[in-house]
Amino acid sequence: MSGLFAIPVSGIKDGHHIFEFEIDKVFFDLFEESEIREGALAAVINVEKSSSHLDLDIAISGKVRICCDRCLGMFDHPLKCVNRLLVSSDMTGMKVILRL
Repeated sequence: MSGLFAIPVSGIKDGHHIFEFEIDKVFFDLFEESEIREGALAAVINVEKSSSHLDLDIAISGKVRICCDRCLGMFDHPLKCVNRLLVSSDMTGMKVILRL
């Protein structure tokens, strides 16, 4: 995925960087098979870049609109998650080495 929801990894210098994204219907429309079609989320990604790896702390919060399994009615479900991702880089490219 490129463009609106991408982090320009090759274009940033070593050090600490912060990226913020607003995730809404435009994002969910990119995934045709997803059960989630609407939402209002904020994502904050703290990136620590070095010559050999990236350390990403990812925090996402907001709400998504989903269908209830029992009554089949639509409702807003709060969402809050924090993840950490370590990505190694070498001459062959980048690969995820650890997801915490």
